[in-house]
Amino acid sequence: MAHATDAPALLQARGVDKIFPGVRALDGVDFALRPGEIHALLGENGAGKSTLIKVITGVLRRDGGDLFLNGREIDPHAPAESERLGIAAVHQEAPARSTSAWLRTSSSGASRPASVLCGAER
Repeated sequence: MAHATDAPALLQARGVDKIFPGVRALDGVDFALRPGEIHALLGENGAGKSTLIKVITGVLRRDGGDLFLNGREIDPHAPAESERLGIAAVHQEAPARSTSAWLRTSSSGASRPASVLCGAER
């Protein structure tokens, strides 16, 4: 059985940069998400967590680097474009009741089932 780290990346960022006036919010960020993996972005305020998610989901344009989905380069210009590719963000909120209720709530606004958004469906 292959481990998640042996599988090719579903979503990958290589050398991603984002610069705002006077601030380099992302400086050569590398990130890979493989099937079966769960990630959390942790860091102090201003560390670039939200900026990275906004770049991946097409809310912000990156200033450098590359994004890949299933090995193909992508360049999302808007959240709707990312959603068509199957990329969406679940924003930070504690589950209200149970994990299954949280998953139903989190995926209820998505145009595709949670299994697709999580990469479980191919």
